[in-house]
Amino acid sequence: MNYCKAKIDKLETSKRIRNIIIESSLSVEELAEMLGFGSPRIIYYWFNGTKIPNVESLYNLSKIFEMKMEDFLVMR
Repeated sequence: MNYCKAKIDKLETSKRIRNIIIESSLSVEELAEMLGFGSPRIIYYWFNGTKIPNVESLYNLSKIFEMKMEDFLVMR
């Protein structure tokens, strides 16, 4: 078996998520509400690479933007 462990590139993932959201017609506040967040703060954490979405948030983002979950992630 020729396996190489993948690792999420947080900075590039944050850029991708930010671009997807900015290019959509949704505001950060609207998206936060759709995801059930009390404030948009977590989305801004995603934007600057401090945090990345958990599996549940990735799943919901994939439904909102009609994309695959893995399309939000940048692996290295």
